[in-house]
Amino acid sequence: MGSLHLLFCRSPKRWLEFQRLAEALEEDIVKPVRASGTRWIGHRQRALKALSRNYAALCKVFDEWASGVRGDISGADVARMNGYLKTLKSHKFVLHLAAYQDIVEDLSELSAALQSNSLPITEVRSKVESSTTSLKKQLSKCKLRDTLLPMALNSPIKYNIPVKCAEACA
Repeated sequence: MGSLHLLFCRSPKRWLEFQRLAEALEEDIVKPVRASGTRWIGHRQRALKALSRNYAALCKVFDEWASGVRGDISGADVARMNGYLKTLKSHKFVLHLAAYQDIVEDLSELSAALQSNSLPITEVRSKVESSTTSLKKQLSKCKLRDTLLPMALNSPIKYNIPVKCAEACA
């Protein structure tokens, strides 16, 4: 996520081209944001939401940039875009992105509750226990996904990469 932010932050030309492609696709995109910072949960949550929202447009733009047809993109950049595209389209990436979003969402809710001035001290323990239970459920889902993913990839039935990560996360 950090390299994605830097890819568009350091190059206004790339960001403008990405915006134009998204507009042509009638996709509503947001600029990728830093995934790290002082308030790391908030940063990660915004970065994950931007990645999910921009998923289809990112796949298209990386596909175009990785095609090697364009003369204005160096061979090293074509290889890098191919790497980004391969990562984005992998089943494992999409599943782990969904799991990570769920985990960060749970942590965000706990963080907000603990920062709230209206939360009585007597309810702190129950909030922490509730979040712990939810995170344990997420962990068991991740283990299940890690178990089912190799089976699905080795199956004679071919699974399509979702057009939008948000649809895969549902």
